[in-house]
Amino acid sequence: DAGRLVVVGAGLLALACAQCPEVEKVVGLDIDPENVRCSRANAERNHLSHKASFFVADSYDVLDKEARKAFESEFAAADDDDDGTVKFDFIVANPPASDLASSDGFDFRREVLRGAASRLKPGGFVVMQALSYYGQHRMANAAPPHYRYCGVVTATPWVDLWTDA
Repeated sequence: DAGRLVVVGAGLLALACAQCPEVEKVVGLDIDPENVRCSRANAERNHLSHKASFFVADSYDVLDKEARKAFESEFAAADDDDDGTVKFDFIVANPPASDLASSDGFDFRREVLRGAASRLKPGGFVVMQALSYYGQHRMANAAPPHYRYCGVVTATPWVDLWTDA
């Protein structure tokens, strides 16, 4: 049972996850309001609005105060933190590459992984897309120390998988 899932970066990935019968609920988070608007429209067109919700957010932080209340209300569960932090079974991310001229291209991926620590249920997973030219060594080193790097998923050489240890 996949349970509750958050997708960092709204869009097709969130809708694909929502189509899985094992997935209870999907939330898509994206910093671009137009991406969120299109994702909501696509969810409606594909009869997935009951399973997929989308919010404008910077990484995991829903930006609009009223939308944040709706997010917390919609996704609140008994096993969430006392401070109201919503917990998820899975976090899926297809983050854009960071500026390679000023970094190693993993800045936002590291941000997603750091933020996941407080938002994953025990035993939860982070699945993150990365192009194969980044290399497995760089992917393994991007994970914070409390994560266990599980390696490349065999379905594609682009996806790596972490789990909270």
